[in-house]
Amino acid sequence: MVAERHRFFDHWLKGVDNGIMQEPEVHYYTGSSDGTGQWRDARQWPPKPSARPTRYYLGGGTSGTVDSVNDGTLGRSRPHGKGGGDTYPVDYSVSCPDPIDQEQTCPQDEKGLTWTTAPLKDDVELTGHPEVSLRLSSTAPDGNVFAYLSDVAPDGTVRILTDGRLRLALRGTQRAPYDVLGTPWHRGNAEDAEAMPEGRAERVDFDMLPLSSVVPAGHRLRVTVTGADVRESDRTEVSPAPVYTVHREPARASSVVLPVAR
Repeated sequence: MVAERHRFFDHWLKGVDNGIMQEPEVHYYTGSSDGTGQWRDARQWPPKPSARPTRYYLGGGTSGTVDSVNDGTLGRSRPHGKGGGDTYPVDYSVSCPDPIDQEQTCPQDEKGLTWTTAPLKDDVELTGHPEVSLRLSSTAPDGNVFAYLSDVAPDGTVRILTDGRLRLALRGTQRAPYDVLGTPWHRGNAEDAEAMPEGRAERVDFDMLPLSSVVPAGHRLRVTVTGADVRESDRTEVSPAPVYTVHREPARASSVVLPVAR
């Protein structure tokens, strides 16, 4: 990356004709769970051919893969029947063994709600912007919600691929004044704040940071939802802790849309 920065400034500050402006506008890295990967080029983001948005629903039952509050399942089928929901009091005791600054946090699966797929039959490449769509109720008028997308290896090793967050009082979406690539946009102004009505399921949509990663066959995908994150610098802890319920009835289904590459 340092070499690329030098090329950019050589061109714009020194007038060096090094061809950088004739190259594709986008350079991105596609990684894998084994630590390998490759740099790729594209003329736009998300790259063309674009990823196929694929919706996975948060479901009941148990995956048998993690000792989380609920250990739910994640799959392509929309909930049917009476459905249900997953409830937990926000756990503020999230921690990591080493300082992380603003880097990716360590897995917090045992301190939140999780939903995990069956083992993948084929390699899956995810390239683009995952989006979270929750139907969530809370016992508090405000709070933070965090969502993590992870690659779970057959031996149980968890690799966080990306994550996103939202303040619940600022859950309302507005029309973006610029191109946000179709993702939910939250203006975040003071006048946009709206308290969560106690016990009523509200629509909470937000995107995760963009990613490009290959999840190998035999691995699983996992979505984790918490109410606290190690990287928070100004957390407000409420006592008693708010109780979140993520609903998954047919009429109030919660899901995540993943950018599965064609």
